[in-house]
Amino acid sequence: MKKKSFFSGYTAKIAMVAVALSSAVLTGCYKDEGLDVNTPVGDITFPEATYMLNVSVVDEAGSPVPSAVITVNENSYSGTSCSVAVQPGSVTISASAAGYTAPDPKIITVASLSNGQSAVYSEVVVLKKNSVPATYNVTLDVYDSDNVSVPASAYTYKILSGTEGDVTADAASLNAGTYKIQVNPTDLNAYKSTVVDVVLPQVSYAEATVIPYSVYVTLNKVEAPVEYVILSGSVTNLPADYESVSMVLYNEEGASVASGIDHVQYMAVKDNKNYRLVYTFKDGDGVEATSEATLNSTKTSWSFVFNAAGNTQTTTTVEVVNGVIAEEINKSIGQGDALYVPASTTVATSEGEAFNGSFEVVREAAEETETDVRVYTGTPNGLQFSPAFQLAFADNWGGELGEFTLQYLNGTNWENEDAVAIDNGNYVMNIAHFSSFRSRLVYDPVVATATDSVSSVTTVDKVNSSDQAITVHFDYTYRTGYNVESVDAAVRAAGFTNANAIAYVTDLVNTELAALGIPSVSNMTEATGSQNIEVAPNYVLSTVTKTEYSVITTLSITIDGKTVTVKATSYNRVDITNDQVSYGHGHGHGHGGDLNAGGGIVEAE
Repeated sequence: MKKKSFFSGYTAKIAMVAVALSSAVLTGCYKDEGLDVNTPVGDITFPEATYMLNVSVVDEAGSPVPSAVITVNENSYSGTSCSVAVQPGSVTISASAAGYTAPDPKIITVASLSNGQSAVYSEVVVLKKNSVPATYNVTLDVYDSDNVSVPASAYTYKILSGTEGDVTADAASLNAGTYKIQVNPTDLNAYKSTVVDVVLPQVSYAEATVIPYSVYVTLNKVEAPVEYVILSGSVTNLPADYESVSMVLYNEEGASVASGIDHVQYMAVKDNKNYRLVYTFKDGDGVEATSEATLNSTKTSWSFVFNAAGNTQTTTTVEVVNGVIAEEINKSIGQGDALYVPASTTVATSEGEAFNGSFEVVREAAEETETDVRVYTGTPNGLQFSPAFQLAFADNWGGELGEFTLQYLNGTNWENEDAVAIDNGNYVMNIAHFSSFRSRLVYDPVVATATDSVSSVTTVDKVNSSDQAITVHFDYTYRTGYNVESVDAAVRAAGFTNANAIAYVTDLVNTELAALGIPSVSNMTEATGSQNIEVAPNYVLSTVTKTEYSVITTLSITIDGKTVTVKATSYNRVDITNDQVSYGHGHGHGHGGDLNAGGGIVEAE
């Protein structure tokens, strides 16, 4: 998300240089109204020209910066401003202050003036306030099981960091992190001890800030039959360019019972009632989206965990009365997905009985991959819907990926059940029953391999006319690694034109290449090798043959009738062989060829 700078335009408002020049020379005679003033006798001497520099130091808001240090040509002055006499030429100005980031020094040029003139230069140096992580002042709101406030004198507490026994002493200056608060009643016969989990998010401000943070704690009465739970919501791994807008907890009547920016806590009666947790945020493009979760006495906390793609798990709850959803449901379920349930939809258990209560649809964003573009879990497992309800998500690939396949999890196996087709720019999943289900791009990669070899012969004609064997060193070069065709070019050649589709299929092909142990780009290099060849007495080493072997792997992926083919050649082996003949037995050679490698390099011992 692109945010507008808080200080944009300020520099243009305050950056100014004012130079005032003045001179006065008295000449001539005045005879008006009877005055007769003669020109003074002798030369008039004007004072030397003066140059004054005024420097002010402010922050981005235009406020003076206290305790600044101003340096003018290596002379330092303390305060928010100073006035310094300067001389013509270059003048270097800088400023600094604790807690601020100083800009680069300014260099101004003071122009020379005539005697009798003066100049005043004004410069403003803007310092940027450093960002400081906020700390927290944690306080407790303690209640008993009748929702009556418990006075501080009735309990003691300690704040634990990480594991039990690691005590943080000062609750008024806690850094961001995860803590446990252990509350112990002074009268153990009246209340039970309790431990509460607290997550303090990382927040930074322009100046040191202490954030008040109230934690609700329930001290259950020993004899009280009613129990309470703390319902809490938080955010994890929010992308840097995202922005939290609000987090609100609603009870079953639809009333807001707790709210915050990126976390909530609420003390609720342990009665199995459902609460709806709604988190609103803006993505990197400033588009607002929501995610939901259901909290109750069993599921008391929820963290909206974002994955690398900027998606987070979403929970949607639908109420069913006596097996019928009476009114049509058509609502967004976060991050572009939508849920549509027709009016009069019947809901039954796997035994065929009418279902009464609520069911949940959970988007499992953390399990989504390049091929599994949407993964959901429906609970309770086994519910049957007639007619099927719909889950829709946007086709961001220009229709170039064709249909997806709806698969259901049966035990440990995913089974194909229906097509996920495009309707008015959206993919639509028709859900007739519950388990885990997903929208998957199904394709069959085809892999073919072939081997090849290339030989080159080097003429040596090395004669061993002695009665002992000699050794010939043969040096050679060979290729190693992979030569891979361009994946992007192959995807475009297959007919993909939509930028998102090209990126999607390119990633898919690269994943398949990686599974084959093949890099997505060429890494072929040329290496050198050496082999010692023994030449028997009275024999001639006539030739040396180098043979390079390679494996050619062809990967083909067909998506919606468009086939992407990428060829990768792996240079994996080189063999060196030689041809020797008996000297003096019909082998003709010229001694001028002795030690002539004919393209290789040989050396004899």
